[in-house]
Amino acid sequence: MALYDVSVKCEGLHGHLLRDVPEEVGGLTLRVERQKLLVTERLDVSSNEEAVELGTRNAMNLLRVLAASFSAYRIVDVTASQVGGGLSGNGKLTAEVSVTRSVGPEALRYADWDVWEPRLQAALDLFWQAQLTELAEVRFALDMATLELLARRERPNLLTSTLGEKKSTYLVRKVRKTIKEVVAEALAEKQVNWLVQRFSSTDAGSSLDELHEYLDTHAPEGFDGTPSASRQQIDDWRTARNQYLHAGVRPTVDLTAVNVLVGTCLRTEIGLSHPSVARAEGRGA
Repeated sequence: MALYDVSVKCEGLHGHLLRDVPEEVGGLTLRVERQKLLVTERLDVSSNEEAVELGTRNAMNLLRVLAASFSAYRIVDVTASQVGGGLSGNGKLTAEVSVTRSVGPEALRYADWDVWEPRLQAALDLFWQAQLTELAEVRFALDMATLELLARRERPNLLTSTLGEKKSTYLVRKVRKTIKEVVAEALAEKQVNWLVQRFSSTDAGSSLDELHEYLDTHAPEGFDGTPSASRQQIDDWRTARNQYLHAGVRPTVDLTAVNVLVGTCLRTEIGLSHPSVARAEGRGA
């Protein structure tokens, strides 16, 4: 094992500048020069290659967290050098700043990345990529994927949760028999199976209710005083997303509103997942 200094150079897109970035967070030293961000850290690892790999991963995790405040940075160069040993190496990646407000509090939340649940980490992955793209429609599709991932909860099966296993099994058999009697030869066995499967696998509750309840909890007042979303708006967003992905129809809904609300939800989730930030913001002792 040896000490290596790793420097990760990042550049911001879309002409925005970061402000109020802390000098140090979670073992990373940060320096901002206009649209450039330099992330440095000292690592105790076994090789130059491992230093580059770990330093890159840590910097990318930071960029994911910064994306929750609408940042868009990409990594352009990674350099590692052994402390006092003269060994060095580098790696290049394309990993991107569009910031509308101070990112200081968001950056502090990076420190607990490794203990956040996979759902939140994956949501930050998606939202970061949404911030990188210059195509509003692609950003919208990624925003909706992020929102659905954040809102998704385990929903019990409608039949088994209300009737129990025995009664629900009996009902499904009766439905299958009735379908066959009604449709006779009009439907193939495969089609009958599909209908029965849809009936028997119906969840208790709807995904629309799930999204609406989630937004009410995590973004009740929207962002910067704008109202949160109604059930009709959420349904319009889902329809627009599906039409874009499956038929190429460009969405006509307010794409910016979706992006802003999803970012608000992510910052709420990050705050709730980070006790040190909760204390700093007055939410805990």
